Amino acid sequence: MADRYPFILTGGAQELEFPLSACYRDYVARIEARPAVREAERREALSEASSSQL
Repeated sequence: MADRYPFILTGGAQELEFPLSACYRDYVARIEARPAVREAERREALSEASSSQL
């Protein structure tokens, strides 16, 4: 299971144009590169797509 907090923090920081350290960006990139995380994101996208069709 992926911890969504780093993704939420990164998205909010980008929206507010708040600079994040290179170490933090690298950390999030390593999490995103994990096969299980990519699969969870794919399933979430499918779930959201099917929900929007209701």
